[in-house]
Amino acid sequence: MSHAVEPQTATFPEYYDRTFTSHSLGTEEELRGAGVVVSSEEFWAIVGEDSGDRSAPRPARILPKVFALVRDDGTGEVLVEITRDLPLQSAPNTFKIELRTTPAEMNSATRWARRRAAMGFAIGCVESARGKALQARSSDGFRVEVVDFPHTIALTVQAIADTDVQATVGVPADEIGVGMAASELAAGKLHEHLTVTWFTDIFMHDDAVNGYSPIDRVRYAVVMSAILRAGRILKNNNNKFSTATAKNAWGVRPRQALRELFWLAPDHDRTIDLLFKVVQSTFPSWANEQGETVTADHWQLGTALVVGLPFVERPPADVSVAGRTALLFEYRSPARTDYPDAFWRPAD
Repeated sequence: MSHAVEPQTATFPEYYDRTFTSHSLGTEEELRGAGVVVSSEEFWAIVGEDSGDRSAPRPARILPKVFALVRDDGTGEVLVEITRDLPLQSAPNTFKIELRTTPAEMNSATRWARRRAAMGFAIGCVESARGKALQARSSDGFRVEVVDFPHTIALTVQAIADTDVQATVGVPADEIGVGMAASELAAGKLHEHLTVTWFTDIFMHDDAVNGYSPIDRVRYAVVMSAILRAGRILKNNNNKFSTATAKNAWGVRPRQALRELFWLAPDHDRTIDLLFKVVQSTFPSWANEQGETVTADHWQLGTALVVGLPFVERPPADVSVAGRTALLFEYRSPARTDYPDAFWRPAD
């Protein structure tokens, strides 16, 4: 499930569900051995666009990220996007192909069985387009709708047998940190469906949150921990925040502005007070002692990216779960066993 994180403003296609009855899930699967070939001019224009380099010459058109959709042939529901991903290092002018499911309730066996089947159909369509352009087709209750694809499918394998996976979960913001034991928080477990390596419970004891409730201190620590991780990522990646290397450094990456956690405080004044304390914060001295200093600029930029702007306004409720505002988190390298009913299996 793809929701933008820079600069912490979510954007979704119109066919994405945004309202869920229970915790949501979306998956991304990069096809091993499959790519899409474009012209040299278009390849370098896309690479420049993705990296922020606008000096590369731009062709009349650029291949969009999503170039085909797999729909349920009966209902018309979009189940899978076929997308252009990162450059394929082993072949010139070629990008990897990634399949993205549209989000659905994590516990809906029926919806995920349908999405897994649609993934298998999409993979079959890619395999059958070896050396040529992807074509629209319908069978087995699915149809491929080509959005914009004049380019060539390249395969380095006889048949696709494996994928690299990612998963994005949606949990109500007001459930994050609630009911977690101190030992669970220390291990980064913030929710039944959210465990992160970057949570630092030391922040819960900051002087800035003396007198606040235990859950307010947890929420403050979540945001401050994310800022610390963001600052380190910026430092280690030359201020680049959206490359694959930078994203992978999160382990589990927040996909939206985390200031929503502060708007759960019981009154507006407390929300603004917490936000100002975060925005005015500096790199913590105990983190310096760990030998991982970041500059003031990295800290401030990390704060803006994590908290989101304008920080004194409540962010839009892009996704809701059980009638409450949800936050999205992307697992960059989940185990397939974490979501066994969601990821494609060759046997499907």
